[in-house]
Amino acid sequence: MKNIFFCSTLFLTIVFTYSASDKTYALSNANTVRTNLKQAMVSPLPSTQTQVKLQNSQEVKDKIQEKKSEIAQNRCERVKQNVQNRIQSHQEIRERYQKTYQNIVQNTQAKITALQTAGCNGEEMDAVLQDITTLQFKVSTFEKTYETLLATLDQNSQIACGDNPNIGQAQQEIRDQLKVMKDNTTEIKNFIQSTFRVHLQSLRQVCYTQISEQSTNDDTKE
Repeated sequence: MKNIFFCSTLFLTIVFTYSASDKTYALSNANTVRTNLKQAMVSPLPSTQTQVKLQNSQEVKDKIQEKKSEIAQNRCERVKQNVQNRIQSHQEIRERYQKTYQNIVQNTQAKITALQTAGCNGEEMDAVLQDITTLQFKVSTFEKTYETLLATLDQNSQIACGDNPNIGQAQQEIRDQLKVMKDNTTEIKNFIQSTFRVHLQSLRQVCYTQISEQSTNDDTKE
């Protein structure tokens, strides 16, 4: 009888203990499921996160490209304005040089005509006539150099507005043309001072002597 009671008690204890453990496990598992569901509802899916990152990355790229375009456009406008100012300045300089050279040639030609009319001639006259031809050729070269300079300046503005501007090379080309132009003006200046004026002065002296002698002879005849 005692054995039967003991076995019954042990059986109930085992059943009760197992049932309580199973219930605790079930409750714990249910809580874990609910927690995972909540996290799944709050957190975006991996694919959605990837799409957001890609979208943000594209927006950053677009902003960078927009900024680059803005910088390039501003640089283009600045260079164009600077080039136009330089072109206008060089055009004014060229006009002053051209006017100076034209006046020298025209005044000299007028004096030669007057001296020839007065009866002056000789090697000095031929030398001055040759100097006028040489000076006109040098002035023509000078004008062509200036045209090349202005074209290079305009090309510089086009390069600055291109997709792959090479400002350094363009600036070097301008400096090269400026040097050629400066050399031309220096050559003309030296020619006028060292050759043209010397021959012109000699012509004046010879013509003055010839005209004086001719005038004296005319007075003697009378």
